[in-house]
Amino acid sequence: MPKDEIRNKLFKKGHALLPSYKKLENSKIQKNFLKTFELRKLKNILLYRNIKNEIPTNLIMLEAIKLNIDIYFPVVAEKNKLIFTKYLENSLFKKNKYGIEEPVSSEIIDPMNLSIVVIPFIGIDKDGFRLGYGGGYYDRVFGSLAGKSNFKIVGLGFDYQLTEYNFKEEHDLKYDVVVTEKQNYFF
Repeated sequence: MPKDEIRNKLFKKGHALLPSYKKLENSKIQKNFLKTFELRKLKNILLYRNIKNEIPTNLIMLEAIKLNIDIYFPVVAEKNKLIFTKYLENSLFKKNKYGIEEPVSSEIIDPMNLSIVVIPFIGIDKDGFRLGYGGGYYDRVFGSLAGKSNFKIVGLGFDYQLTEYNFKEEHDLKYDVVVTEKQNYFF
């Protein structure tokens, strides 16, 4: 099945979820993440600002702040390249050309120096490969670093987003762990 068809199918499932269910399960998924990964052992973490049906990272962010862990967010820079800027407490966020909030900060980190990377997705195939929005932003950065760094690539999502399809292409990003409302999947 073509990726666009899979995306549309998953978007429809996501939109069909009741807002009350999403709110409850979003919290549960983040709490499952916090139980799975000991943040106090991390130096830093890459999070994202959610859009559409993505799982928020607000509870993870609050816990990281409490533990004085450096938090970074992706920023779309020149030539549609992702850079990762540090969140400073009470930093302002501004929306980029895609409507995604980015921190207003000039302090960036080399992705090789990240401890854990949390990346949103639309779907996951049976082998742990990511289906995103199709822009390849995360794939270009983290796909090329696979096996060269010690960071873990983690996805947060609903169980319905794990598909039986095999849509992997050479450039696609593979997760180490996907945390859902029901369980953790290790790849």
